[in-house]
Amino acid sequence: MADIFEVFLTFFIIVVALVAVILFIACGWYLVWKLFLSKFKFVQELLGKNESERAEVSPKKPRTKLRKD
Repeated sequence: MADIFEVFLTFFIIVVALVAVILFIACGWYLVWKLFLSKFKFVQELLGKNESERAEVSPKKPRTKLRKD
């Protein structure tokens, strides 16, 4: 009876460890995407983002140079 419990416990620990690693990687990828990668048009084009999805991010206004007379 103890052998079955040990096998179950070992299997449970392995599954929990794998789930923890996958969640850690997913959270890291999400943070990198939100903070860094989503700003690059090249990455957006690779993932197939279209113009309407890009419009959600407010476009930067072009800077105008002031003339010094």
